[in-house]
Amino acid sequence: MSELDLLPVFTSAGLAAIQAAHQQGMAVKVTHIALGDAGAAIRDGDGLPLASARAMTELGNERVRVALAAGGDLSPNQVLLLAEVPAGAPEFWVAEVGFITDAGVLLAVWASDVTNLGWRGAVTPWVFRFVLAWSDLPPNAITIESNGDAALNAWALDQGRLKEKVRHTVEQSGQAWSDVDPAQLTAALNALVATSLGGGDFLQRDIAAVLAAGYWTTAVPLPVVGGVATPDLGAGNVYTVDVTGPLTLGFPAGLAGKAGGARIYATQNAAGGHGLTLAAGYRLVAGSWDTTADAVNILYIESNGAGDILDVTIVQRGAV
Repeated sequence: MSELDLLPVFTSAGLAAIQAAHQQGMAVKVTHIALGDAGAAIRDGDGLPLASARAMTELGNERVRVALAAGGDLSPNQVLLLAEVPAGAPEFWVAEVGFITDAGVLLAVWASDVTNLGWRGAVTPWVFRFVLAWSDLPPNAITIESNGDAALNAWALDQGRLKEKVRHTVEQSGQAWSDVDPAQLTAALNALVATSLGGGDFLQRDIAAVLAAGYWTTAVPLPVVGGVATPDLGAGNVYTVDVTGPLTLGFPAGLAGKAGGARIYATQNAAGGHGLTLAAGYRLVAGSWDTTADAVNILYIESNGAGDILDVTIVQRGAV
């Protein structure tokens, strides 16, 4: 199947047919696709339709015309058209495509004087897929009528709508759409997720390194520098620290707006006897610090998000 991304020009005759149908509350029906070999320019250097293209009522040299095999409305401003051109004569390079209504009007035309869509030959049939879109015409101005069965039409529409959704996702990520790059959707999703997570303090961004499985986390060793241990809230919320001398618990920076809790498992060494000093900002709610050798003090720290106070409760691990 050939995926064609064409930019056709609506002819004056086609626009007149759309207007006449719209005034009667109807839509113009596209029923056939015509192919020809007389390539010609249809737009100027600024991409605007040429008067010669607007005036066309037939292809420059039509070689074959086929009825639509399937299709339908993708949106109020898009229709999907599927057509099969069987292998056979005449053989020619396809340089122009016409969209034909049920009244035989050339509704729109694509052509090029520098390129072609491929070779229509005696061996391989072509199945064309077109999406005809418009922005400066009324919604639902164009529809299609095919000779395919209902199942084929439904399949074609499902495929067309899926592709449009995938294309929208790819283009939202900043990529130029490609029909031949199978990795575009994956790259688009990764880019969009990264952009979303980059805008807030999400768990996946802040502490991805300590996530172990499910909602469990891996404990973060709390470094002691000059007798001071200060929790890094960006590193995790469960900490361990070996108490080998007098310990001061430093007040963490960047606390404002962070509501929640953390735990610190502080283990006295075999000598024991090491005291704890809480930095300004901590408020002891309950409990006391145990200096017994090998004692494990568990500090439950809670924040209401204000940023200037942390409430602390101290308990000890029970005996075996």
